[in-house]
Amino acid sequence: MKEELSRVIADARAREQELASANEALVPLRAALEGNEQLREWAKQDSDLNPVRDDPRVIGLLA
Repeated sequence: MKEELSRVIADARAREQELASANEALVPLRAALEGNEQLREWAKQDSDLNPVRDDPRVIGLLA
């Protein structure tokens, strides 16, 4: 039981780190896309964004 709890806590910490990294990664993307409709349209088709395309924050940036 203790091992399982330790694993769950470690997993939660890893996900928290991933989320913090994702938030940091979105800062320059947001800065690049704000006020640049041409770049936003290009980003909608850019396959480099496919891994994060379903993220609600990215959806908002591309809207």
